[in-house]
Amino acid sequence: MKSIFSYYSVVSTDLSDTKTLYANFQKASCIAARFNRSMLSYSNFWRSNLKHASFHSADLTNAIFTDANLYGAQFQYARITDMQLQSTLSIQDAILPNGTRAEDRNLINNGHADCTISPVDNWALLTGNVITAMSSTNDTNCQFMLQTFAMGATVMQRVNLSFKWDPNTWPHSQAVLSANMGSNVFIQLRGINEIGHIHSQQKLNSTQRFISLVLNRDMHQLEVIIGFEALVKNSSKSNSWCDDIKLFIVYGTDLEFIQDTSTTTSMITAVLPAYKLFTVFNVFNDMIFNPDDATTVENIGRKLSAAINLGFQCLNDVSKPQCSLSSQRKWHTIFDYNITIISPIVLISSHTDNPRRYMVSYTVMDISKNALLPGTQVIMAIDKVPNDQKLILFGFTIVNNTFVQSPFNSSFTVFTTTSPKTDKLWIILIFLELMALFLFFIGLYFCLYCKFRKRENDKPIA
Repeated sequence: MKSIFSYYSVVSTDLSDTKTLYANFQKASCIAARFNRSMLSYSNFWRSNLKHASFHSADLTNAIFTDANLYGAQFQYARITDMQLQSTLSIQDAILPNGTRAEDRNLINNGHADCTISPVDNWALLTGNVITAMSSTNDTNCQFMLQTFAMGATVMQRVNLSFKWDPNTWPHSQAVLSANMGSNVFIQLRGINEIGHIHSQQKLNSTQRFISLVLNRDMHQLEVIIGFEALVKNSSKSNSWCDDIKLFIVYGTDLEFIQDTSTTTSMITAVLPAYKLFTVFNVFNDMIFNPDDATTVENIGRKLSAAINLGFQCLNDVSKPQCSLSSQRKWHTIFDYNITIISPIVLISSHTDNPRRYMVSYTVMDISKNALLPGTQVIMAIDKVPNDQKLILFGFTIVNNTFVQSPFNSSFTVFTTTSPKTDKLWIILIFLELMALFLFFIGLYFCLYCKFRKRENDKPIA
């Protein structure tokens, strides 16, 4: 069976257990789609957006993934070769068939210090002097180190974006930079335009795990500058090092989110359903609760964050005491995931009911990757948290004991309104489709007319 899905959107669609050989998914939007246990041999995913898609135990023999975006996709136990995966645009943070996490090729040359070569082979030395040497605490770990302690040093490397990022196909993309470094070192990530001017920049120091820079179509290069500060009195030389400098691009499309650019600060005004989550909770009459109060909304966000972050901790290590049903304590939670409430808290029952039901909508972002997580991943994590811990952390009882819901797994009907801007876009698209169809029929009529006219002319004259 051969199916055609090219240029279509199958976002968050469940296509598990399907048998579709030679399926055509060229340039399709398959964000968070599920292809678990499906037979997709010889299928074509050329240039498709498969962010967070799941291919658990799928048969992908000879499937084409050339220039496909597989960021965060899951391939546990799938039948797929390394050659297929190497042809993709991105496999950053994808889970491979053997359970390991994939990484894209580092855009930085010699980002991991190599003591067998000179650092100036890949880095331009702007000031001072930098060497490569083994770490004072680990004789197997090579690092970039400051040599001119009195004056400091600066090295630079540029990355050409022309063959690494297409702003027309992936207009909402960002460069992500991470590194390990001592407290006397900082790294700047700059976007450089065609005439060499700085378009925008971010700065990374030893207290941060990563920085991200939103890419703009005016950018032609990325510039990475490592600054080793001069040592002052009582400064330790052991803090003047850096290593493991990694730069990659997280590719994104218009479909993933719509941005309102009418203000100086860009804000997300519409979120792709795959990333939109909500929680429905009870508020009893004896509780003081005002959904329009900013402090109340902020407090709800903090409580959601505590519960969801615990969920991901339990997902990674179920042996933690707070992941046990017998645990009644409110444990300290490490916050690796950020919760953003994206619309007002809505009353979905009568105001006279006891309890009243409220719904809060939000997104979950992985801070280390600066990327939104689809509902399937968040639900999988929160399900690892015992109900008593959810109640302790959130403070409200949950309707139907379903803490996190998405538009694709919900028993509630969620009504959303479309902005006038989005309505106009749909009207324009429909008009263009009708025009294309009209022109197609005109062309078809013209071809048939010419064909029959030729036959008439070719008839022998009696």
